[in-house]
Amino acid sequence: MFSFGEQPYGEMSGAQVMEMVETQGKRLEKPDKCPEHTYQLMLRCWDLQSEKRPTFAELHQIFKTNPLYSDVEINA
Repeated sequence: MFSFGEQPYGEMSGAQVMEMVETQGKRLEKPDKCPEHTYQLMLRCWDLQSEKRPTFAELHQIFKTNPLYSDVEINA
């Protein structure tokens, strides 16, 4: 949405991405047009420990109640 069709991780193979994420803990950089609060939520979703990631119910609640996401349409 914020990358305007840019390919994540550029020319890296899937194996290279996994290596970078698992051994170096790196994630995609924040796209230029991405709000900081959205990027922080993205980082939470990418946590290596699944129990630390927000559930879909939690994400739904965040999008529904947080005024920073007032322009996000929820159809549920």
